[in-house]
Amino acid sequence: MLIFIGTLHLGLTPEDELIKIIEGFKPTQLLVEIHNDDIRNERIEEYPDEMKSIVNWATNKHIEVSGFDSKIQPMKEKVSEVDLKNLLNEQMAIIKKHNWKDFNSIQLENALKTKSWYKVIDEAKDKERELEMYDNIIRLADDSHITVVVTGSGHIPFFKVKISDAQFPLSSVKFKTR
Repeated sequence: MLIFIGTLHLGLTPEDELIKIIEGFKPTQLLVEIHNDDIRNERIEEYPDEMKSIVNWATNKHIEVSGFDSKIQPMKEKVSEVDLKNLLNEQMAIIKKHNWKDFNSIQLENALKTKSWYKVIDEAKDKERELEMYDNIIRLADDSHITVVVTGSGHIPFFKVKISDAQFPLSSVKFKTR
């Protein structure tokens, strides 16, 4: 069984709340958006806080944890600092109006793909990255486990299409604007 939980990076997902949700599924395997080599070599310091926290939690609980991220970088070449700042500002304006869990819902599944997102991200590379992440999940997931997959919420729409028999429990959460 595969269960997907989407997060927001940049410290915007409360780690204790995320872990409580994950615990509720009683996982026997965790897959996180970190490159697997970096988990094996204990080089996870550059990853989002919630991903590091989950790895540490799973390790302490003796739950099998693996990474499924890709090394493909989806950012376009020669992106300006102004475009990066605009992207962050546009996304933060949207994020401020919602709870992190809301970005798992169908209503907000593409909300963070703003005008600046299209200036910064190479869509072909982004799709290539997601396909590699998918392949890694399929390779790593063990059907005998309850596997919770934790990824950035921007990838949830892709995984809903590619793995239609997976569970996306936060997709049906009703949200309210703040």
